[in-house]
Amino acid sequence: MTIAFLEGNSTGTTYAAMQLTRSLGFQNVFLTCDRSFYRGLEDDPLQIADLVIDVDTYDVIATFRAVAKLGCRAIIAFDDYHLPISSLCAQLLNLPAAPAKGLLNARFKDFTREETRHTVGCVGFQVFDVDDFENSGLKDLAFPVITKPVDESGSVRVRICYNTSEVEEEVKGHAGIAKNVRQYVPERRLLIEEFIEGPEFSCELCWSNERKGWTILGFTEKLLSGEPNFVEMGHIFPARLSAAQMDECEKCVRSWIAAIKLECAAAHVEFRIDKSGLPRLIEINPRLPGGHITELVRLCTGIDMLGAYLNYHIRDEIVELPQKRATHSHAATIFFLSTQIGCVSNTEILDRVFKTLPEIERVSWTKFFHEEQHQPKDNYGRIGHLIVASDSRAALETTLNKIHNVLLDLPRKLAIAPA
Repeated sequence: MTIAFLEGNSTGTTYAAMQLTRSLGFQNVFLTCDRSFYRGLEDDPLQIADLVIDVDTYDVIATFRAVAKLGCRAIIAFDDYHLPISSLCAQLLNLPAAPAKGLLNARFKDFTREETRHTVGCVGFQVFDVDDFENSGLKDLAFPVITKPVDESGSVRVRICYNTSEVEEEVKGHAGIAKNVRQYVPERRLLIEEFIEGPEFSCELCWSNERKGWTILGFTEKLLSGEPNFVEMGHIFPARLSAAQMDECEKCVRSWIAAIKLECAAAHVEFRIDKSGLPRLIEINPRLPGGHITELVRLCTGIDMLGAYLNYHIRDEIVELPQKRATHSHAATIFFLSTQIGCVSNTEILDRVFKTLPEIERVSWTKFFHEEQHQPKDNYGRIGHLIVASDSRAALETTLNKIHNVLLDLPRKLAIAPA
């Protein structure tokens, strides 16, 4: 029995999925157009795959030809770029797949905005071609605004702009991109959206094949970097929301997903709550959440989102997934920047520093910047993370404060640490 994995993400979800499917007796085949993207990841899927196939995974026909020869039981993708392609290939092979229409409506941010424009919590927007921005009416904008590509992921090129010059700077920057870090050729179009001031959250959902509907697993609180890019620097689960706020958020989330006709294995819906208390849609991701949120959900609820995601795709198999149980009431992910850690190559020193803290579940390092230290503009600029879990929100916040103090004192600790 073979499962084809079409590329993977950078936060270990694909690696964990392949570990699980291997334990269930499946052979893992990994298809990629760029092996170099995964080298340096602690959870490198290339190291666990039974077979790696090099193919242009953005070419539907080439990808279909490659998977058609494998006799797959399932074709699975975890990243935004390849979800529609995996769905189309699976449908052609009569394998379980999410309807492509909903995936495309979620995948392309301009489609999402068009389909949800009449829902409660929708955001004002316009779309323009970067090659014709001079004629796009930028002078009529009500600043500040958010600019973002219609088809990027990982917060790439998301920026707040306060004037026309800043918008034009983003337009020119996007126009100069031939391929991104995932070897994807982005469309030459940008969204300009109304800026919503307020705290940011996400809703985590799984699809139930039996009930033919969505189950909301909880809400995640986002810890963001400052302007202009708002990079996600951490997550806390569950979010601190009142019962009334959760009810309002659930109503809006369900209406947004229904509007784009999304029915897939999992969804990660991002939104802000504005000054009036109204949830305002940021984007809908038709996949598992990144940033290790699945692990936070497992720690706090016992729900295995990854197992549910796999079962959606191998639904005609009888698969006994390992039973999970909640071990804590609150958990958080904290990400590290090169500006915090500095130019360090000895991870053992860093591990000793952070693992002395209580309630740390995991510390992981992705890559190090030996020559340049910079503030990241998107999620790909983070160099490591830790996961912390506690039995109360108060205990969690105490530990997070300790982590903050350690980061402030880290240059001194590293300076006196033995080589």
